[in-house]
Amino acid sequence: IMEADKVILMADGKNKAEAIARMLDPGQMAETCPASILRDHPDVRIFLDREAASLLNKGQESQLSPETSVAEIDR
Repeated sequence: IMEADKVILMADGKNKAEAIARMLDPGQMAETCPASILRDHPDVRIFLDREAASLLNKGQESQLSPETSVAEIDR
């Protein structure tokens, strides 16, 4: 994955919320959250529905689009 030119991650549903929040939490390390390695990729786009984005902090939550109910987070 880290050798890909671009990574597009799509997640939906409340059951993905904890994993997404942990992946984007700068306090999480790859050893405890393998998906956190994506924070080091130069071109990652993350698309979430509101349920998958429900545990994001306020700064991340502000990137939600009210028109589409989708979070688009460029890393």
